Amino acid sequence: MEDKIMTFDEMRVMMAQTMEGFSRIEKQQEENARGFAELRKQQKERADEADRRSKEADARLQKLEEENKKEWKEIRKSIRETGKNIGGISDSNCKMAEQYFFNSLKKTKTLGGIHFDLLDKNLRRTSYDGENTLNGEYDIVMVNDVASCVIEVKYTVETKDVNDLVNRQVNEFKFLFPNLARPKIYLGIGGMSFNEEAEKTAKKLGIAILKLNGNAVEIQDNNLKIY
Repeated sequence: MEDKIMTFDEMRVMMAQTMEGFSRIEKQQEENARGFAELRKQQKERADEADRRSKEADARLQKLEEENKKEWKEIRKSIRETGKNIGGISDSNCKMAEQYFFNSLKKTKTLGGIHFDLLDKNLRRTSYDGENTLNGEYDIVMVNDVASCVIEVKYTVETKDVNDLVNRQVNEFKFLFPNLARPKIYLGIGGMSFNEEAEKTAKKLGIAILKLNGNAVEIQDNNLKIY
């Protein structure tokens, strides 16, 4: 088979077709480049928008956190102030009850059928042995030759107050006030109000109960126990 020899016209046509093909390819590449550029632009715009929204969300969150911190600070401040006010009212009422009980006992100096010669209130003493400090405070104390009576006053008497009087305070009183401690020591507890279980516990342990009933003092002092 013989090779076909192309004429000049045929070669010119082929060259034109080849150039036209290159032109189409270049045009397609340009369109592709524009398409990629637009795509990158859209991706960047979306990324910028997402970043903007994220920053806005972070800013809003930070603002909310700061506002919440400020609100909680105000709430805590209000709670502390309310607590101080309530504590001050409780202390004031407790002191008032203490004065009522003291004045009532001062008239008779008698509790549980026992007469006492001396009556005092708000006795405080501190003992320090070089390592440990012991602080004692006793609201009302009555004394005669053979007996002492220690009375604790609370705004509201709870069971723990009764147990603390028996298990701790009476022993510390003997140590801190040996000049007032007698062979027989009686206990009493008074308050503006009593937890029901606290009152039962006090009666069971032979502790005198002092209550405010209007402007009068109500005393339950039957079957007092010696401590």
